[in-house]
Amino acid sequence: MRADEPMADALAAAALKRAQTLNKRLKRAREADPDSVHDGRTELRRARTLLDLMGRTVFDPVRTKKLERVLHDVERSLAKVRDSDVMLADIAAYLRDRPEARAGLDELARRLEQRRASAARRSRRVLARSARQALVRDARTLARSPRRPPPNSSPKAAPVLVRHFTHETVWTFYDELRAYDALAPDDADVLHAFRSRGRRMRYALEILAEALPETAPILDELVGLQQDVGSLHDHTVTLRLLHKWRARKVHDTPELRAYAQHHEQSCAVLWAQCRARYALLLGRAFRERIATALEVEVPAAA
Repeated sequence: MRADEPMADALAAAALKRAQTLNKRLKRAREADPDSVHDGRTELRRARTLLDLMGRTVFDPVRTKKLERVLHDVERSLAKVRDSDVMLADIAAYLRDRPEARAGLDELARRLEQRRASAARRSRRVLARSARQALVRDARTLARSPRRPPPNSSPKAAPVLVRHFTHETVWTFYDELRAYDALAPDDADVLHAFRSRGRRMRYALEILAEALPETAPILDELVGLQQDVGSLHDHTVTLRLLHKWRARKVHDTPELRAYAQHHEQSCAVLWAQCRARYALLLGRAFRERIATALEVEVPAAA
């Protein structure tokens, strides 16, 4: 979206385009192959951020929040499928280097396949054609009804253009990230929530990227957060499932214990990286970089 474009028009165009893409991605996600499930969840998160941005600026926040909650429910319906995919891919990679461990992990892999199949059946019901069409219809209806500012004959100005909203929007998203300086990064769930908030800021910056051309280094840091904490989250989810299933759903074999130890060692390395990311993004230097980036805007069209 251009800096000198009316915010309502820019967001409406973005919402209509996102609705079309979302429908395609969710249609493919219903087939439940790993890449399509991942792409569907990513598209849902981007759409939710766009709705959040719409509600913060020139659209009805009640309506945008309502649709955002619906998309969140759809996203959650794919979560167990995606987690199972990640764990199955991890087992396959682990066994490529340790083929002798296959017999001790076969039962775990079979249980994960069953878990995935059950979750995929549930997600197909959520992603039925009628449900996807309803989502697209609601998004299109919303996009056509921004809150227009009343005619103003006084000398007081009201924010209308994209550039009128960029600074407050970016700082609002960052302040929600910065709120985590009240919590210590010693809990995997805290880090996961911090990552989610950072991802939302990243997606908002990507929406505004054309109007804020110098934010690419900020985006790089947020992508790094997503990658590091995402990896830690994957290992943590696997360890929790192993702890739950050992001696209950799967036999506690030496190979299974070695596999759990592999994840524990990976977590130990990632914790240090994630704490460093946490400190960096909450630090003064990062805020100064945001402030500097926001001062460079694309000039208004002549």
